[in-house]
Amino acid sequence: MEAEVIRELKEMKDPIVRLEATVRGKIAAPVVSLSTHEAAEVMGCLVTTVRRYLDRGVFTDVRAGRRSGSPWKLLADEVDVLRLEGEDALDRFRQAMGRA
Repeated sequence: MEAEVIRELKEMKDPIVRLEATVRGKIAAPVVSLSTHEAAEVMGCLVTTVRRYLDRGVFTDVRAGRRSGSPWKLLADEVDVLRLEGEDALDRFRQAMGRA
């Protein structure tokens, strides 16, 4: 009985992950981007903390001209996920959204 329940849960994992990505996509449109200052305000931290996350590659790099020194932009949905659920959840979210 227990083995059957575990098997059924494993079968439900992929549909649940796809549903989660769909729902998250509806919460904050991926096209909404924030500056490092705006992201720091949303997360309630210092800009230097946001820059440390960027240096570690925690967020998706969406700058227009990466080599020209353009300012960092962060996707609002990623900022929300990090703020609400943490770094591991953000990594899973980025993978589900095809950004990792």
